[in-house]
Amino acid sequence: MFDHVLDPVMPALQRLTPDDLARITGAPGTRLLRARYKPGARAVLHVGMAGQEGSIWFFAGDKALKLAHRLPEARHDASTGALFQAFPQDHRMPLLANFVASAMVLAPQLIGGRALSSPQLMRYRPGLSATFRWTRHDGRVFFIKQTPDNPVAAQAVSVAQMQDAAVGTGLAFAPVAGTLPHLGLIAYHSAKGQPLDAMLPGGPALQAGHAMAQVVQALRNLWSMPIVPGRVLDRAALIARAVQASQMIALLDPQTGLETAQLVAGLEARAARVRLRPIHADMKLEHAFLSGPETTLIDMESLSLGDPDYDLAKLDARLAMAEIMGQIPASHAAAARSEVLRHVGPDYPWFLTCARLQTAKFFAQRLDPATIPHMRRVLAL
Repeated sequence: MFDHVLDPVMPALQRLTPDDLARITGAPGTRLLRARYKPGARAVLHVGMAGQEGSIWFFAGDKALKLAHRLPEARHDASTGALFQAFPQDHRMPLLANFVASAMVLAPQLIGGRALSSPQLMRYRPGLSATFRWTRHDGRVFFIKQTPDNPVAAQAVSVAQMQDAAVGTGLAFAPVAGTLPHLGLIAYHSAKGQPLDAMLPGGPALQAGHAMAQVVQALRNLWSMPIVPGRVLDRAALIARAVQASQMIALLDPQTGLETAQLVAGLEARAARVRLRPIHADMKLEHAFLSGPETTLIDMESLSLGDPDYDLAKLDARLAMAEIMGQIPASHAAAARSEVLRHVGPDYPWFLTCARLQTAKFFAQRLDPATIPHMRRVLAL
């Protein structure tokens, strides 16, 4: 599975097989969903079993064994030195299991009333975040997020400030329904309208262009807001992300990894100027909802001081990914891309390279050789 990983502090990675995954988890048919890897430090495998998810951790030294001694619900695999935890157990997110166990009791504080049923897991990133979809007894839908490092009370204040600043602009943000800071939980009302990724394929290509133009205008309103996000996505931070993406890509395909290393060297050599404005910093097609003339942006936890061209480049790269995966017709993607390119600055190619690397990493993290052609096409933008 990881034949190309030559990591002396985690030698078991190179020898790992699907049979090892089944033994580590105790579940036949365990499949790899995503992977993260930091050379010489750790690797985490997000895995799926029958009706369940979990995480397998590899560490330098004997950290996995020490964690297993401290965490009764964890499994330690002596053969590989790996640590396994079944969701919702997560040593990096110890409050996650508390929420899952107590969700129905916590519902009134988070979503303002009795829940219709238990929260439905939408997305899990081991050690980083979990997102749930939750329906209240009256049919209203909410989205619950938990991250180990997000000060949710401050996030709620930030969303309120953005809502005030956006009045009359056509830009909106999903309102916060409730927070539980001691559990790191924040609940959002569902956004109005349809997500951009669902709108782009339908109707004529011209309509796709109009939809993207509306989203770009909403972003332009965000970029001019009188707010100062706490995060900074400057040149050094973007290059650091590019390095991490290149390392992950090399894990799936060493040849492409060499090419991405050259792309990173090009980023380091070019003196691109990064204008610091409030930007979304994680723009995906599904993060913008359109309802008439109003555009709602979601997943604002990534809000940063950065360059507007990075938001545009992320949209550009995501358009390419959707086209490659057959989710959007080429004509519709081209119409939407033309609206993006109308607003780019002189250093846009530099930011597009950053975004291409991040999007290619999406395929690389699946560690599926079948995705290598997709990854290479994204990088060839």
